[in-house]
Amino acid sequence: MTVLSILLCLVLSPVLMIALCLPQALGLFPVVLLALLGYVGPVSAVGCCAAMAGAAWMLFGGIGALSMAVYLLPILIISAYYVDRRQSFWPSAAGTAITLFASLSAVAALLSAAAGTDVVSAFSELTRQSFIAANPVSDSVLMMLAQTGVLELENGIPQISQITGLLTDAARESLVAQMVTVIDVTLRLEMPMQMATGAVAAGVLGQSVLRRGMRRRGMDIPTEPMRKWRIPKGWGRVLGLTLVALYVMMMLMPGAMSSMTYVFSGVLQQVFALQGIAALRYILHKRGAKRIWHGVVFFAGYFLFSSVMDMLGIVDQLMDFSHRREELDGPAQGNAL
Repeated sequence: MTVLSILLCLVLSPVLMIALCLPQALGLFPVVLLALLGYVGPVSAVGCCAAMAGAAWMLFGGIGALSMAVYLLPILIISAYYVDRRQSFWPSAAGTAITLFASLSAVAALLSAAAGTDVVSAFSELTRQSFIAANPVSDSVLMMLAQTGVLELENGIPQISQITGLLTDAARESLVAQMVTVIDVTLRLEMPMQMATGAVAAGVLGQSVLRRGMRRRGMDIPTEPMRKWRIPKGWGRVLGLTLVALYVMMMLMPGAMSSMTYVFSGVLQQVFALQGIAALRYILHKRGAKRIWHGVVFFAGYFLFSSVMDMLGIVDQLMDFSHRREELDGPAQGNAL
């Protein structure tokens, strides 16, 4: 499993570099590495980190490799520390989330300092420079993105040079221009919110999969089953009023408050979506459903129907439709907002 996981990372890492710009990827990459750490072992997790750093070096040079190391290594180290010390679940999840957010902020500062401009422009220009020159690795990534429909080859442009066997200059310029545009637009709109929500996801989901993996390998480590995840009593009211206050301030000061409101609303949606999934998994557990259905509910709810799960999480906070709070918190707190 160790060898197989590292080989898969080596094969997929060039494509995964570009996939980092997709929604939810910033948080899910560390979760995958923490799953490898828990279920396979430290050699697998560190080997995959090295593969990702190597791919970043091939595509973006030394600054890319350094950024990848700053992005992934701290969360692996701090998570391993929490598990080794057998820290409780929720403080460890909070520490993991803070660690990833700090790492992402450090990467943004590093890229900005290296380019002398804002991080989005820096990353867009770095991507353009890395992919515009003829290179077997970068051309393979561009062709794969075109074949999957992420990018589109223009009609009438020759795709492959009969001399070099690589993309023609015209085809490469067209694909690179599309990719840079997608990256620039996506990052400018989504980056602050994706950093915050990715940190939250990596904190709770990363600690969950890591601890489950370690327990399966025989380590006695405290964990918290997802079906028990819930926002504490009274915090639903606090979060809701905070969001309303931010919207009011955004209307009064749109330039100063728009980004903060967008980030907070994204984090709130992430939290309530996880609570909605947890409520459904609690119901499945009570009915004795097989483990596979728990997995189906999570993957479908998190990746396909997150808005539905968000609404379920809000309803669960308001009405406790799953009745799990009556068991976990007591009857007096069962439907407390």
